[in-house]
Amino acid sequence: MTWAHHRGRSGRRARAEERGETLIELVATIAIMGFGMIAVIASIFTASVSATNARERTQVSLLLQRWADQNIAPKGPTGGNNFQDCNAVLYTSPASLPPGYTATFTAEYLISDISSGGPASWNTLTWGDQAACAPGRDGRLQRITFRITTKPGRSQITDSLTVVKRNPNCPSTFNNADLGPC
Repeated sequence: MTWAHHRGRSGRRARAEERGETLIELVATIAIMGFGMIAVIASIFTASVSATNARERTQVSLLLQRWADQNIAPKGPTGGNNFQDCNAVLYTSPASLPPGYTATFTAEYLISDISSGGPASWNTLTWGDQAACAPGRDGRLQRITFRITTKPGRSQITDSLTVVKRNPNCPSTFNNADLGPC
């Protein structure tokens, strides 16, 4: 019985087919995979920061809306819209703010010399602060701007909400131009 030893291809051709990866090819592959992983990690970080900013913007918007509702909602059994005369601005601050948030408001009044009467005096209408408002010059409209700012930092958010209120003593139907903008 003879045993035949079968060899595959011989010579140079066999060694060329069995050759492995070179060190340069391995380094290039690892570098490409590393850049890919860095890109994936950077996109995850960016998405996380964007989600945090969106959550804070939503929270600020909800706080503003709640604060405005708290200050303009009808009070008591007589109703009304909680209109404040220009000599008594008493707005409450937001019920609860997260630590580091600040809340401010400005109240302005439509100022005019309404006592002169007629639509001609409407050309002098301007928004003025409480100091500019005096009895007989109050245009019966009030503009309140509520502003909330998040804690300082790279992604600080400042948002505001402006509400215009009409004096409830104005007539419910406006059919007399001499009454002014009521």
